[in-house]
Amino acid sequence: MPHPDLSCRFTFCLSITQQIFAHNTEGKSGPSEVVEYSTCPDKPAPPTKLAVKGKIHPHNVKVTWDPPKDTGGSDISKYTLEISETSPGSKWETAYSGSTREHVCAHLKPGTSYQLRVHCVGKGGQSQPSDVLTIQTSAVPPGPCHPPCLVGKAKPREIVLQWDPPSTDGGSEVTEYIVEMANSDQDERRQSYHGQAPECTVNGLLPGRTYCFWIRAANKAGLGPYSEKAEFTTAPGPPDACCPPQLTCKTATCVVASWESPACNGAEVSEYRVEWGQLEGLMHIVYSGPLLSYEVKGLIPATTYYCRVQVRKSALC
Repeated sequence: MPHPDLSCRFTFCLSITQQIFAHNTEGKSGPSEVVEYSTCPDKPAPPTKLAVKGKIHPHNVKVTWDPPKDTGGSDISKYTLEISETSPGSKWETAYSGSTREHVCAHLKPGTSYQLRVHCVGKGGQSQPSDVLTIQTSAVPPGPCHPPCLVGKAKPREIVLQWDPPSTDGGSEVTEYIVEMANSDQDERRQSYHGQAPECTVNGLLPGRTYCFWIRAANKAGLGPYSEKAEFTTAPGPPDACCPPQLTCKTATCVVASWESPACNGAEVSEYRVEWGQLEGLMHIVYSGPLLSYEVKGLIPATTYYCRVQVRKSALC
């Protein structure tokens, strides 16, 4: 007659109370003493329903999750939230470790994709990670541009400017640059360029003048701050033409011609030339020098004369 099997196996993680009876052809024995024992806990299942709570901000996001469906037979003592950028080569980093089931992930980069996952720990060990949650933080306007630089030499009536992109794009590609200019810090600014290229030609300027420039970049989130001011001076140009001279009859044979100095356009005036004659096309030079007036003598009384003044700039400018 074979011996009865005196063993059994339990595969569940739980507390067990057990009594043993014996049977033979004569009947059933009384119960043995009660034996109570517990199986060892297993690793818990992964946490579930990892999700965003509220709005995703440029620099932070709040996430929550549910406990595992199977705790492995013991209480969950800790949750570990991990975060990583989605770019190649990024590594998982611990963002939170504790007993609560929500956390605000801070110090994030604007306009960046992140992936998150969460583990839990019980007496049986650490669970497998949850399903991965992927998020994208909101973009912000780009940072300030560096002041523009002058390309080549300034011309009398135009200059070419160039600049580098901002050091931070706010998490979104720069779509436009805006250049503003003014005659000084106190004057009203006016837009001289807007476009995608980091270079522009500003024309319609006056010779020998100093102009102030500011640049700002824009992306889909809006306009960034202005750069620091840059100042550039256009090259000198020929002086403006003098206004018609004022003629004052001193005597019947003497006239005093006087004039005002025109805008020199960045070049010093070296001399004025006074031309005089009875016919407009046949005038000759009667004076050349730095003064703003000249007496024309030896004239014929009651005679019409023509006069004009030409300004010349210094050869050193």
